[in-house]
Amino acid sequence: MSVLYATSLISNKTGDPRVDLHHDDHRFAQVSSEEARAWALNILEAAEAADQDAFLVAFHREELDFPIEASMRILGLYRLWRNKRQAAKEESAP
Repeated sequence: MSVLYATSLISNKTGDPRVDLHHDDHRFAQVSSEEARAWALNILEAAEAADQDAFLVAFHREELDFPIEASMRILGLYRLWRNKRQAAKEESAP
């Protein structure tokens, strides 16, 4: 199992807060603390979307007896709809 983790640090040149992002023992990015929060929020949103997707497909399969192909087509449409709603929400945000 691979491991993703972050470590905090301070830039020795500017004193600004920084975050190193690691995959296993390899540092793959160094970002500002603000960028790190954006990454973290994106991960949380993706986890929530994955839970929603699994819930929707399980409902189709277990309660409606849909074949997997139909469930996956509906899931694709649902994802498009969800992404459009999220984009509209972000555009209207102050």
